[in-house]
Amino acid sequence: FDLSYLSDDADKPNGEDSDPIPSGVGYMDLGETDFGHTINCDRGLLFLHTASSSDGCRVYDLTQDPMKPTFLFDSGGTGDCHDSMVQTDVDIGGGELADLWIISDGSTRKDTIRNIRNVDSTTKDLPPAISRTPSPGSIFAHSSTIYKKRYLFQTDENNKVDISVYDIGDVTNPQLIS
Repeated sequence: FDLSYLSDDADKPNGEDSDPIPSGVGYMDLGETDFGHTINCDRGLLFLHTASSSDGCRVYDLTQDPMKPTFLFDSGGTGDCHDSMVQTDVDIGGGELADLWIISDGSTRKDTIRNIRNVDSTTKDLPPAISRTPSPGSIFAHSSTIYKKRYLFQTDENNKVDISVYDIGDVTNPQLIS
């Protein structure tokens, strides 16, 4: 969606059902089905999440032309990819910085952590997993966020544990704290 069509005048906001984004020019239909549960953008990348499919996440490059994003790769059968988030510039040891892509894989009850630091418009393969969080039981890994680039908070959609907290100071070996 090209949001430049939206009003930036606080005295004249877009009204309900006003449809200010013109059809055919203001948005791009990628033709994807079942990839609209959640989305996020980071580092010039668009992440589409399925939440119910073995297709995983689909990743697009927006840097060349955001109205014609370039498909890079998907996470395939690695989990249902309920949601994901990116944390940039995380020290993964010895001063090496990584951009962590944390994928909440729903029914697998785990988060998968990948380094997308070198992903750009030429990338066509899914970056290898650095690690996966241990499962604290019969949860559904809904979504996650990172605090202080060290603590991973994972929410549970099944309300079995509500929130799990992991120490990812050693990103290759996440430890369940609580």
